[in-house]
Amino acid sequence: MNQKQNLELKIGFLELWGIRFVLNYLKKNNSSLKFHDPENIDLENIYQPIRKYIFAVVSYSFLIGFFTTLAIVAIELILPQSPILFSKQFYAKWTINLCSLILLTGLEFYLLYLVGFIYLAKITSYMEILVIDDPLLITNNKNILARLILEIPDHRLNILNIDPFRFVNKHSLLLQTLLYKLKVFLSNFIAKLIIRKILTRSSLRLYADFIIAPITAIWDGVVAYIIFQEVKQRLFARKLSEEFLTNIIQIQDSIEDELKDLSVRAIANTIVLNQKFHPNLEYLLLKTHDLFKESIRQDIVLDDWEYFISSLSVQNDQSIKLLSLIFNFCCALDGKISRLERRVINESKILSNPDNQVQMEEIRSYIQKGNYLAAKKFISLHIFSFKNSDSLWS
Repeated sequence: MNQKQNLELKIGFLELWGIRFVLNYLKKNNSSLKFHDPENIDLENIYQPIRKYIFAVVSYSFLIGFFTTLAIVAIELILPQSPILFSKQFYAKWTINLCSLILLTGLEFYLLYLVGFIYLAKITSYMEILVIDDPLLITNNKNILARLILEIPDHRLNILNIDPFRFVNKHSLLLQTLLYKLKVFLSNFIAKLIIRKILTRSSLRLYADFIIAPITAIWDGVVAYIIFQEVKQRLFARKLSEEFLTNIIQIQDSIEDELKDLSVRAIANTIVLNQKFHPNLEYLLLKTHDLFKESIRQDIVLDDWEYFISSLSVQNDQSIKLLSLIFNFCCALDGKISRLERRVINESKILSNPDNQVQMEEIRSYIQKGNYLAAKKFISLHIFSFKNSDSLWS
């Protein structure tokens, strides 16, 4: 069975532009981007060299927001301040104001995206993330990278009959989609108008034209910082996912068919709890499904939570530890534990075990801190402990 199920992503113009830009930039600057010696990287804080990139992105974003907004203000100050209502001057002023606001805000976004893509390419090279297509995956790394910078949410997928929106109110989901599509452009566009109105009605009205530029600049800088915090964590989590899968592959001969089936189900159910197809969960799901496809039961859907929990409860201690590790790792992959995940976990006697809670928080802390060395040792230790215990019983 084809894992992709003939599912094709709908890639928009901006995403396609971002993908091409990053790929071309990496191709042209491949040698100059290899600034680091792999042996000298601090594997206990792999985020350290990325900080200078984030600082540069935030600084450029601040300057872009400042000067584009300053240009808008300058154009308005040049024009007549109080033209007669509905006169030619009145219409001319507001036409020029509106056009300059639209064009310069568009330029602002273009420059922000451009800077974002450049430094995204630099971080991608540093993290040694491959941007070549994997035929097994639907959301490839190049899509993830472009969508992060463009603030486009993860693709809404339905893979292997897994419904990640089972616990999501369909009406709120529709509203959330509409608001998200409006947010990216209109938040900045409307913010300029709102800030201007607020300031002109306050005691600061004399300084409104001078305050709006630094406020917009700070806004752009903060947004850039938040985006690149997500970028570094998501790329780091992909590196850990690859490491996790490599370890699973090495012990696959020690895993019985039922446990292989439940391993895939552990990942499938975290996707439902995460309420979206997080790209790193998609990666683990499709890779393990392909690895264990001969052992997966076809008569029960993969995201059947009741079946997973009931099957988990009758496993031996070592099997429970392995399944709990897979579940905990997947839940912690995005660096945070949602309220839904906590609620559902607390309802399970096995998954709410204090040791499992500590394990999940430990994985999450590694991702937040960028401690690749500790995370790698942690994964290997817990996965290979299953193989070693299995050899003792055999």
